[in-house]
Amino acid sequence: MFQMGKHPTSRIELFLVVTGALALGASLVAIAAVNEPFGWDEAVYASKSRDWLNGTANSPFALHRAFALPAMGYIVLQFSNAEGAFRIVSAFWAVAAFGGMWLVGRTVFRSWAGLFAGSVFIASATFLRRATQFLTDIPAMALLLVITALLWRELDREDGPSPWILVVGPLAALTTYVRFGSLAALVSVFSVASAIWWRVLIRSWRLIVGVVIGFLVTLIPHFVYSVNVTGTPWGVWLHSGRAAEGSFFGHGAISFLGMLPRGLAGPFAGYLLISALLVGGGVLIRRLSGRRFQVTDRGFGYLVGIGVVSLVLIGLVSPPTPRYVFFSIGVLLIAGAEFLRLLVARFVPNNAQLVVATLIALALGTSFAVSISTEHRFVAETRREGWLPEAAGRLIRNHASVECNVATSQIPQLHWYSGCVASGLRNDSRDYPDQHFIVLVESNNPSWDETSIADTFPENVTLIGSGPNPYGRGRYSGFRLYQVRE
Repeated sequence: MFQMGKHPTSRIELFLVVTGALALGASLVAIAAVNEPFGWDEAVYASKSRDWLNGTANSPFALHRAFALPAMGYIVLQFSNAEGAFRIVSAFWAVAAFGGMWLVGRTVFRSWAGLFAGSVFIASATFLRRATQFLTDIPAMALLLVITALLWRELDREDGPSPWILVVGPLAALTTYVRFGSLAALVSVFSVASAIWWRVLIRSWRLIVGVVIGFLVTLIPHFVYSVNVTGTPWGVWLHSGRAAEGSFFGHGAISFLGMLPRGLAGPFAGYLLISALLVGGGVLIRRLSGRRFQVTDRGFGYLVGIGVVSLVLIGLVSPPTPRYVFFSIGVLLIAGAEFLRLLVARFVPNNAQLVVATLIALALGTSFAVSISTEHRFVAETRREGWLPEAAGRLIRNHASVECNVATSQIPQLHWYSGCVASGLRNDSRDYPDQHFIVLVESNNPSWDETSIADTFPENVTLIGSGPNPYGRGRYSGFRLYQVRE
């Protein structure tokens, strides 16, 4: 008989994990095959990969961006430069994140909570939108989930951690190479783990020193780079923190709270997040009142503590962008899913639990299908918005020499599609050197239209081409291409 209690990993569970991973991967690869034009951040990372391939240094790659994703892109460029090829990397990491959520739930609660939470998350439009983009958030999330599971596995052992805990140091350092912002999440993971297992850490201090050494040694290349460009080993991290600042201190944290229950990952996930926060608060109250811990309290305290601390730390210094806190959302969803599992196991009769599980599975499957369909439509809509850099880049290549420069408001995209060194539009058009290209956007919305800038151009700036919106609607109605000629 099917029951919602704890149980060893079963063939059914593994079958569902593999099925979910294959469904997610296949759906994301199908979306990637559309070759939606790159957005701003995607173009930055892809351009850095191309710089390494060509031995150039022209990409608009700022100091706050980490190098692991361009390194993956460099491998992709050995085979293809299509947008979809880069996004297959993203699909791989999205599947890894789904597997990571299952692993955390299986390791911490020894139940299906991670599988259920992962299914909820991948069925949300918030996750799927970023899973089809060449960005750092989901790869970092996947690695952080593995660290979370590994720390629990080692520190919660009755005989103390094994040498496997030494893997945590290099793995944590690798996560920062993927995304510098992962430092806040790592601080939350290690802080919460230290608060729960401080006695274990003291008894196993030699292994913990080994973890720290492994972390620092793996970061030596980063420290060398940071000293060269900022003068201090931590300068790049500080710059990264300042680059992602919100409108005011705590802007992200306040906004994240206001997004509940629907804004962070959809309505179903939102209620799981609220459940996780409530059960985490209950564990804290029980702990502060000196009552005896329940069996599951440590697991809830671990995951909710990590989720809340990381969400607050990131929210204090960043804008309210949900993808920045995907890891926080993931671990909180697992705690919320376990709480729901306990409620069902306690209040639903055994002979009805299979019916409940089937209904939930059908609801999640339907939600996933709807979200995938929505994402396909969104990609088509984005193509109608992202056509301009692609079209302008082709036109520039028809007129450009081997080395070229272009001024535009869409700097990384035009750099990728034209191959020219891209920079922003200048206040004084006389500052543009000879042969410089200038792209101005046409729009029916005055806040987007840039054509009035052409009124200030001197006679040596010539209109050499233009392009209408091939889709007939969208943010931009067309563009104009100018060139400076002495």
